[in-house]
Parts: sequence; C-alpha cells; structure tokens
Amino acid sequence: MDLKNFGTIVLKNAINAIITSSALSVFMSGTFNFRSMDGWKHIGAACLSAVIAREVAVWGPVLLKWSTTNADPGVQVIQTPPGQPNIIEPKA
Repeated sequence: MDLKNFGTIVLKNAINAIITSSALSVFMSGTFNFRSMDGWKHIGAACLSAVIAREVAVWGPVLLKWSTTNADPGVQVIQTPPGQPNIIEPKA
C-alpha cells in the first residue's frame, strides 16, 4: 500500500464519519447549538471525535494483525486444517 492509497482510505473514512455525525446533529437539532461560535466549535469537536473513532475502528485491527504476524516478507505461511502445523515456505 502506497501513501496515495493510505490517504484515500483515511479520507473516505473521515467523510463517512462526518456524514454520520452530521446526520445525527441534524436529526437532534434541538440538542446542538447552531447559533453561536461555541456551538460550532462543539459540533466540530464532535465531528473530530467521530473521525478519530472511525479511524481507530478501521486501522486498529490492521495494526494488531501487523504487530502479531511474521515480520519477514520473504516467508509465506500456508494455513492447514486445525491440529496440523502450518507450512512455512519461502516466497519464490
């Protein structure tokens, strides 16, 4: 994955989170203050927290998988049925 693909994924997740949190603020307009600068700051903070939560939800499992797998890219692990050892072969 190159930097462009990573940026695209992050941007799509951020847009998704902003749309979702914006829909919530529109449906619950009595709860959110759209008439003052402090209200807009709080709406922005709510959107930012939604974006961060979305990124953690998407990238958390990826980072956990990466941190617990073999770091040698020249090795391929072939999954075998339960109870049998996995086959480790160098990549060709």
